[in-house]
Formats: sequence, structure tokens, C-alpha cells
Amino acid sequence: MKNFLMVLFLGVATVVTAGEKRDEALKQIAEHVKSRGKTPWTWVFYGDSITHGARHTYGWRSFQEIFHERIRGEYLIKNDVVINSGSSGYTTRELLQVDYYNRMVKRYQPQVVFLLIGMNDAANTNPNGVNEFSSRLEQLIQRLEGEKAIVVLQTYNTIEYKPQQKDYLARYNNLPAYNQVIRDMAEKYDLILVDHDAYWREYAADPAVLHFWLGETIHPGARGHLEMAKLILQELKLFDPNSFCVTVAAGGEMPIKADGVILKSNFDNFNIGEAPANKKLTGGSWSHISAPKSFSMVNEGVNNSPCLKVLRDGLPGQGIFRLEQTIADNRDYKVSFKVKVEPSNGVGVLFAHKNTIIGGALFISGTPVRGYDAKGIWQPSGIAETFPAGDWVNCEINFNGAEKNYSITITSADGKQLIGEVKHPLMKDLQVNEIRFTNIMPQKNFSLIDDFEVLVK
Repeated sequence: MKNFLMVLFLGVATVVTAGEKRDEALKQIAEHVKSRGKTPWTWVFYGDSITHGARHTYGWRSFQEIFHERIRGEYLIKNDVVINSGSSGYTTRELLQVDYYNRMVKRYQPQVVFLLIGMNDAANTNPNGVNEFSSRLEQLIQRLEGEKAIVVLQTYNTIEYKPQQKDYLARYNNLPAYNQVIRDMAEKYDLILVDHDAYWREYAADPAVLHFWLGETIHPGARGHLEMAKLILQELKLFDPNSFCVTVAAGGEMPIKADGVILKSNFDNFNIGEAPANKKLTGGSWSHISAPKSFSMVNEGVNNSPCLKVLRDGLPGQGIFRLEQTIADNRDYKVSFKVKVEPSNGVGVLFAHKNTIIGGALFISGTPVRGYDAKGIWQPSGIAETFPAGDWVNCEINFNGAEKNYSITITSADGKQLIGEVKHPLMKDLQVNEIRFTNIMPQKNFSLIDDFEVLVK
């Protein structure tokens, strides 16, 4: 019974003390930052090309550069030094070599070492490769801790599956096991762990998002490095969502993560008689281009809700919905809205990529609906009936992402649906990110538009 109680006691003690070393390391980091580096520190990032930030960021900052800016630029710890000792192509073998280790790490006598290594080890086809990696990683940890450095372990980002790239297949297949070794070592030695792998599997699960975060098959690009830097700062309790170094939209516009509405509005935020200049909507913005005052806004009720009235005042001009998110290639999506036109009036809807027109639809009362062809000429949509006047009509433009074309469907006020059989090809192989509304001549023509929505299928 005595031995049993001793075993039980030791087990409880282990549970209680687990995490103490990690918590103490985080406390030291917090105290250092709070003191503004009263005693200067050196932070070293040690690893391969992903730590290096080589090539695939296309001029944007890599994760260790963002960390550097946070420490020395925002916390103003000016006497600290942040060292990037990552080298492209290296494995745990090179990082253990004494001469290399002494030059890239030891001579700096770092207080903190961020260790990210194993991507190139994972290319090993030897069945025992993961065990050998585990042994070498443990030697690195023991060496760093023997020199009193706080060790921060990191798992790797998710990589793309490219079966045609045979040299990457081993990495792809082996990487989960190598990441698990890193987690196991963090637990065994009670180290701070930045689990990029878990973060990417949750937030970059959509292939379009993963592709955007990567600079190529395995290397993070600008957005990937930004996301890695954010997670490092979060795990070290140094993250601030208002920090300038993490709020930049690195790499451009973020693609959608999943199916659903990416922009929807019934124009509730517009004032009577006000031109729609850069007003924010859910997921997008409304812009007014061309000549000033060529269109005006008025308040018109649709079920007691404001809508958009496009009124031509004599000069050409357009109102534009500009999507702030990019719809990924090969995704199908639908643009829908309600239109009400008076006799002999109508509205043109143009689809654009920035300033390049790549398609359109024309809704004029008393005439059939038409769409652009690849040469920019209005062609029948396949809907024989003429467009009605004086009633609200639901209009849909359905885009086929793979085939790069679109078709038009309208539904009248009485519920009759008319489907256009013509597949209008996009004039250029570009993704639509602008929807432009304009009304036809003559002057003072107007159209009412409401319930604008973009839905990714």
C-alpha cells in the first residue's frame, strides 16, 4: 500500500509541476519586455529556408522580421538584437555541426532561440528517418538549454499536395510525423511551443486560403509569414491586434475561406440625395467613378427599406461594387439583385477586374435580356421574353469558375423564372471583383436596385 501511495503521489506531483518551466520562460520574457530591456537580450531564429524567409515572400517581411519590428520598433527595446540564422536547405545535421552552430548561435550568447527545423529532414525516405530526427532534435534542445537559452519550438506550416512533384511527396507524407516529434519534445522538455501546423490546419483548411498563404508548394509566402509571426507573438503573450506590424494585409487581398455570402447589402446606409462615394458595406465597398454628380442617390422604399436609385444627371458615370475578398479560381458564384425600371428605361451591369471589363448584362424594359460575348458585343441571353417595366425583377448572373463563363436568369414579380440558355464567355481570363451599375440614356433616366448579394457556391 505504501508503494502504491508513493506512485500515486509522484503521478500527482508530475501533473502539478508540468508546465512550470514553460510558464517561467514566459514570465521572464514578460518581465524583460516590461523593463524595456534593462538587461539587453539577443533573440536567435535558427532553422532552414522557412526561418530564413528566402525568396518566396516577394519583398514582404518574413516572420522573424515582423518579430524584430515588434520588439525593437514597437516595444522600443533598442538594445536588443534579433538574429536570423536560418539557412536554406539545412537539416538537423547541419544545425548540430559544431562550427556552424558556434558561428550561427553560440557566439551571440542568446537568451532566446526559436527553433524551426525538420522540413528537409522529412524528405528522408529512410523508414527510420523520423527516429533519427527525434534524436538529433533532442541533442539540439539539450545543447541550447545547456547554454541557458530559452528554447521555443515550432511546428511547420501545412504544405500543398502536389503528386506531380515527386521530390515533395516524401515531405508531404512524412511531415505530420515530424511535426508530432516536435510537439512531443516540447512536452518532454516543457518548452514553449508555437504549433503552426495546428493553426494552419484550422485557418488554412480551404485549399484557396492555403494556396494564398504559401509562396510555393512548401514555403510560406507573405501572408503565411504574417500568420506565423502573429502566432509566435500570441504564444509569447506579445500580440496586440492593433500593432502596425501585424495589421498590414500582407500579400494582398485574402481569399474567402469557405462557402457563403461575401457581400450583401440593401443600401440602408445611404442618405437622401447623396452620391455613393466609398461607403463601407458588409464585405465590400460602394464607389462612385467618372464625372461628379453624374448619378444621384434618392430614398425609395422597398418594403419600407431604402434601396439604390441610379439617376443619370446628364453625364456618363458608374456606381461600382468592389469586392474586398478575392473569389478563388474555379469557384462557382452568383451575383443577384432586384431591379425595377420604368418604360423604355433600363440598367446595364458590367463585370470587371479592376479597370478591365470582362462581361456584362443589359436589362431594358420591352427588350430581351442581353449579355456580352467575348468580343464585347451585346448578344441575346437565350431569354425570349422581354424585360418587364414597373415591377421588381430578381436578376441572377451565375458564373462558372472552371469554364470562365456566365449565364443570366430572371424571376418576375409573379414568380415566373426565365433561364438564359446562352453561356457568355468572359472576355478575359480574370476573376470578377467589381460589379458596375449604370443606366441607359437619355438624361434623367433612373433604375431602382436593391438586395445586392454575392454568393459563392
